[in-house]
Amino acid sequence: MRLLTNPPNQLRLFSLVLILAAAWVGAAEKNPHSVQVTIRTILAENKSDDYDPRLKGMEQQLKPLKYRAYRVLKAED
Repeated sequence: MRLLTNPPNQLRLFSLVLILAAAWVGAAEKNPHSVQVTIRTILAENKSDDYDPRLKGMEQQLKPLKYRAYRVLKAED
């Protein structure tokens, strides 16, 4: 059995790429990004014209639903 005493250039390049990829993945794990998720349960109805002020930032998203009243029943962060 013959061992590689002088590895071909392709093998060296592949090894270098593999080492750089592993270093990049390790660096990504050391600097994680955080994401904040808010879950809201919203009651939408046409019985009144009440609009919960906590939904002020969501007006454009709720507008296409064409309800007159929106109220937050539950919110979790």
